[in-house]
Amino acid sequence: MLYIDYIERHSFGIRAERQTFGQHRPVPDDDWRAAATFEDDLERFLTAWYGSPERPSEPVMPTLLPPALAAWHRQAERWDEPITSLNRVLGEHEVWLDGDVLVVYVENECTWLWGVVGGQETDHDEDPVVLERENSPNGAWTVTGERLGDFLLHVAVLEAILGAPACVALDDATPGQLRDLTSEMAAVRVSPWRWPGPQHTLWQRGRALALSCVNRLPDSTVAADSTWWVVIGAREATDLAFTRNLGIVFDNDTQPG
Repeated sequence: MLYIDYIERHSFGIRAERQTFGQHRPVPDDDWRAAATFEDDLERFLTAWYGSPERPSEPVMPTLLPPALAAWHRQAERWDEPITSLNRVLGEHEVWLDGDVLVVYVENECTWLWGVVGGQETDHDEDPVVLERENSPNGAWTVTGERLGDFLLHVAVLEAILGAPACVALDDATPGQLRDLTSEMAAVRVSPWRWPGPQHTLWQRGRALALSCVNRLPDSTVAADSTWWVVIGAREATDLAFTRNLGIVFDNDTQPG
């Protein structure tokens, strides 16, 4: 599928740039596991994945952004390494209203949008429900099942996977290969977005994280013989060692051989 191919090519291009940042400072396994499986907050996950921040948190300043989105930007500014690799979390001067929905996150090619109900309702709801839609004339907003705080943590984990320095990816995994790759992984507690394909799922094993979805356009029918797009990322290649003994030839691999 060409769209999935585009995401993969763009993500693997970003990874070469990630090698220029400083050595990651690992945290204890228990802390990392808690951060990666949504048992904690955004700061803890970012510290577990990117290491200790280079800067302290800035004081809270007046802003028109929803509190959770403003907090995201305060955290993101503490690291030199970008914490988004494919899509874009919008800032105060970038968000816009689509009808009564405030758009807060945009897919890299602007094919997909995420937002929250804007205006007066956002003022009274510090953690509003997030909606998503295809960016097309007939694209209808649907509920993701996540409030903004959890949604942005979902974003952080997804972007970490897509920009991971060590990564393997399979474009058309069979159901059997998906089972082999994820049988010892824990599903992360996130709502299944419609993007980038049906049955969007995040996974965690040790210090590796993964994304899987059916390799079809969003809202496509899933059949018994559907194939899957699977991306598994980590900060260190050694954390992907479990993928090397499955007899799978990956379509993309940052550490082939």
